[in-house]
Amino acid sequence: MPIASRIARDPAGRPSCANARPADYRLQILGVDLGDQQRDYQWPGWSSTVQILQAVTPADLVAVYGIMVKVWVSVPAAAPSRLLLPPTLSTRYLLARMGTEPAAAVRLHSGDDVLHLEKLSVLPRFRGSGLTRRLFEAAVAIARVHGVSAVTAEVYARHHWAWQRWGARISGAPGWIDGVPAVPLRFDIRN
Repeated sequence: MPIASRIARDPAGRPSCANARPADYRLQILGVDLGDQQRDYQWPGWSSTVQILQAVTPADLVAVYGIMVKVWVSVPAAAPSRLLLPPTLSTRYLLARMGTEPAAAVRLHSGDDVLHLEKLSVLPRFRGSGLTRRLFEAAVAIARVHGVSAVTAEVYARHHWAWQRWGARISGAPGWIDGVPAVPLRFDIRN
């Protein structure tokens, strides 16, 4: 069932949180092109909003770099200089904000008709709030808009079950990311 059909509406037809289940959320697409793709998510009963946008301004890129350094600098094989590659036609960044505070980021690299998620980073205090899934959904939406056939990622083995629940499938032999067991996953896009 589409999300929009599960959301309660008030008499004026606006989304209402009155009868919504906790798993429901409102989704509003604010941009139409990849350049200004932004999504706002709001959970019923929550005062904060999760906003996902493409990091294009210098301030957004500084926030992305800050998140990635905080999450990855403790991993010996992840040098901070490798975390933030310059944005190009094939490399882009998504930034998730919880309220006004930067909370998570991911690097998207496109090539060979796939969109690959790299260095997905969620600050520790925001873990468990669904930001990984929101970033994954935003990447899938971007892939659909641009006619890309799949979204791929290598995720820690302890997290691959969640990605499989979202529709991704194992696409190769397990390996390692910075000394941690990892599983390559692929989510095929039906355009």
